[in-house]
Amino acid sequence: MKFIEFLKNRYILVLISALVLVFIIVLINVMNARDTKKPDVEIGYVTGGQLIPHEVEQRLKEVILPLIDDVTGDGKKKIRFIPLTGLRIDLEFTSEGTQIMLMNLGTFDKFAGLGAFDSLDSYTLDYKLDTKLFPEVRVKAEDTNEAHVYAIPVSEIALLSKNGFPVEDYYLAIRKPRSDQKLSMDKNENAHIILKEILALQ
Repeated sequence: MKFIEFLKNRYILVLISALVLVFIIVLINVMNARDTKKPDVEIGYVTGGQLIPHEVEQRLKEVILPLIDDVTGDGKKKIRFIPLTGLRIDLEFTSEGTQIMLMNLGTFDKFAGLGAFDSLDSYTLDYKLDTKLFPEVRVKAEDTNEAHVYAIPVSEIALLSKNGFPVEDYYLAIRKPRSDQKLSMDKNENAHIILKEILALQ
């Protein structure tokens, strides 16, 4: 009898989780549909439910907007910041999602090993970043023969660290694009342009 009750409770829990996930997906689609301007790059951030202050978001946009291209072709450049928490984090990696990810070490470890991010090896050389000081960013991902650098610590990015982002165990990574979709590739290029330029500001 206890086993049957356990199965019933487990079934209810799975059902509730599925309904919550469906609700989140619908809500995201509705919010995106209401936004008439399509973003040319999206920046997701994991901060335990805290939102970026509006003034910080505006300061970042002032620096970043002139750098990127209008890849959506709507005649306007737009950056969208997306807070990620709970189920939304996992959902982000099952969809087209954001191009730039700002996240804690736990989130980075989980998805870097799955091969979700672009290699940033060249950045460590071009901007003289000593990975011996932060070996955790070098990961051997699935379907790779050797480890690569997949993130830059926010502590090494002055534009972010001076604007209130966490500096301890917090990282920037760039999502792998969908190679079969031109818009995804173009947004990915915008993400790399942003990283290059903000590292050059050091």
